[in-house]
Amino acid sequence: MRRQIERLLGSEISAYAIAKKSGVPYSTISDLRTGKRTLDGLSLANAEKLVNYIKFEEKKMSEWGKLGKLFIDADSMADL
Repeated sequence: MRRQIERLLGSEISAYAIAKKSGVPYSTISDLRTGKRTLDGLSLANAEKLVNYIKFEEKKMSEWGKLGKLFIDADSMADL
């Protein structure tokens, strides 16, 4: 869980987007990124929200990858 959250906080996703989509306050995300707050001080509820957001995004990207493959395959078939 910790590594997932660390990767999210180190990503290029804006604090605003993370906060809006995860339900964790913007100030919490910002404080974690700037070092004003540590993950050790993060509530379990907020940690769970961040992990759920990560899982949602990973699933969405996985599904997009499948859709992208379908579009590529369809384009290839059109060339035949």
